[in-house]
Amino acid sequence: MTASEIEAQGLSASPRFLFDLHETTRSKDGNSGGGDVTDVTDTFVSRPFSLRPGDVLNSLPWETTLKMPKGPLAIRGFHAEIVDENNASVPLSSVYLHHWLVFPILPNRTDPHGPPTLLPNAGPCRDLPQMFGIGAESRGTPVTLKAPYAVTTSGDEVWLANVHILRTDNVSDVQACIECHCQPDGTTGGVACCTDGTHCVTHYDPFVSESVQPSPPVPPHLRAPRPQNLFGQGPHPKEYRLKYSVTYGRITPETKPVRVVVVDVIQCRIEYDVPPCHQTHTHHDADAAVNALRGLEGGAVGDGDASPDCVDVKEVTMTTGREMEIAYIRGHIHIGSINVTLELPQTRDDFCVTPALYGTQPDAPGDELGYVSRIAPCVYEEGERVIPANTEMRMRVFYKRDRAYAGVMGIMIMLSHVKGDYGTSTYNRRHDVLTYKNDTRPPHTRYTYNNGDETAGLGDVFV
Repeated sequence: MTASEIEAQGLSASPRFLFDLHETTRSKDGNSGGGDVTDVTDTFVSRPFSLRPGDVLNSLPWETTLKMPKGPLAIRGFHAEIVDENNASVPLSSVYLHHWLVFPILPNRTDPHGPPTLLPNAGPCRDLPQMFGIGAESRGTPVTLKAPYAVTTSGDEVWLANVHILRTDNVSDVQACIECHCQPDGTTGGVACCTDGTHCVTHYDPFVSESVQPSPPVPPHLRAPRPQNLFGQGPHPKEYRLKYSVTYGRITPETKPVRVVVVDVIQCRIEYDVPPCHQTHTHHDADAAVNALRGLEGGAVGDGDASPDCVDVKEVTMTTGREMEIAYIRGHIHIGSINVTLELPQTRDDFCVTPALYGTQPDAPGDELGYVSRIAPCVYEEGERVIPANTEMRMRVFYKRDRAYAGVMGIMIMLSHVKGDYGTSTYNRRHDVLTYKNDTRPPHTRYTYNNGDETAGLGDVFV
């Protein structure tokens, strides 16, 4: 799309990020389906952007247009991270990638001034429409599919992104910053409390020092503009870049397109708060808590108390509307989490467990001490895991309760082939693959249909 087309369709002609192709590599690693087919990986890097300690950046999708390889494509890998001006990985302890979400849209070719059409994933939540991306664990948890599975594209898409980044070095309360606390006591949090241009309190700010804390407590975020340092200039901003890689091959008759299904354990409400344990607390499902903790050693659940009586469990039951041939499953969970599990209640078969893996080294990119640096996925061979239509599945999300954890999430991303899909039918727009049993979603989070098609546009989702 040209700058004029972007502006005419309500997108920004002055983007927050500009991207350049950094390198292209080719490999025959078996994921491309064999023969002479070669997978290609294109890596893109943004132009530098500046952050001072405590700065919060949260770009809007219509001001963040990604570069992508020319389609049609069979995408089998997607990976992203924050790097510095020298293209070196930056630890989460310095710059926290809260989330990055990637959305394809189709420009309105019939009306140059009409709104574009959002192509959401096949999950039930309007407010979680992304096709790729998620959170801080992204560096250690790339999307990887085994052939013949692929997310397929037509080549007509424009790809947008929402990128939420917080610079946390020298922040006086890192937990409050990255959990986006809404109150000084840390009991509630969410992205609404660390919007673009807000500021996490740092030791450089004039009202905070390492030895003197204000009374009453200062809220952990301040509205833009950032406060001026009355006692000097403070640190200069540093430059960073967003780097992402796309691995793809060509669409062949053997390609099995997958639908991306994003499911939220609290039925599209997305964020919730985990209260700390009290001695009188008894968990309602001790067996489930014990199973969640069993075998998690070597820092897998981080530091602190994770006894079976001190675990928060959220669960939801879903029903398959179509036969699903599962290719890939992973969870998205925050610090304090233990794992996400998916089971068949009829057999009590926990057929996928995706644990949170915590880093063990201070300030080591990819292994940051105390951070969720990776979430182990479940990856399947062709035909290995097929779930019939009208089958119930139960999703469970486990968090420790050794302290309060605010603004957490419990999300599952499932990539599945649906019988009858072919070519670019990744974008089949009927959201009937997986539905909530005993649906309690708020009305504004549900999809509506007209002649079988989902009617949400880009502006309906991002307001």
